[in-house]
Amino acid sequence: LRHARRAAQAQDNALARVYRTYAAARAVIGAGLVAVQGVGSLLGARSTEWLALVSVVYAVQAITLWLLPRFGALAQPQAGQRRRQWLATIGVDLLAFTLLHLLAIGSTFNFTALLVLPVLMAGVLTSRLLALGTAAGVALMLLLVASRTVLGGADAPLLMLQSGLAGLGLFIIALLAGELAGRLAREELAARGSLELARQQAQLNRLVIEEMADGVLVIDRRLRV
Repeated sequence: LRHARRAAQAQDNALARVYRTYAAARAVIGAGLVAVQGVGSLLGARSTEWLALVSVVYAVQAITLWLLPRFGALAQPQAGQRRRQWLATIGVDLLAFTLLHLLAIGSTFNFTALLVLPVLMAGVLTSRLLALGTAAGVALMLLLVASRTVLGGADAPLLMLQSGLAGLGLFIIALLAGELAGRLAREELAARGSLELARQQAQLNRLVIEEMADGVLVIDRRLRV
């Protein structure tokens, strides 16, 4: 039981650091999306007002979640916080990036690569079942968008093949991210165990020295200390 608690604590500490890094990355991506929209409009790239609106709203949410202290509790991996973590980060990413992907059809922007981020973090921060469910949802969305594009007269086999391969890649990413997160937690647990063992040995040595009634002097055959 004690080993299980230590393993859970080590995993929680690792996931908390990953979550804070993820929050900072989301803020950078949000600022980047707004910058891309601004630069694209200056260069005359095809865009829509809805793309700009979704980008601005996402940037405000991501930067607010990263900067405001009252949201710092979300980085604490308690059982009651897991659902809020998913909704505030991965859930918002799925919604925002899906909208950007749908709105960007026919424009000069392509936001498909951004969908990898929520799938990757779902594999790291959530259970395997929820991570695979997230990957399945994104893959299904890609297939539906491809089928709608096919109905518009595009090359059907190529688009469906690309969407299928992208969905397969998302499943692989979710599985690999989960395995890497588990390995990170195990390595942190091993390091903490080594530090704890060294601390206990040092305490034992101090206790032995304090309780000794006589001193011990070790010399060799030549009477050298």
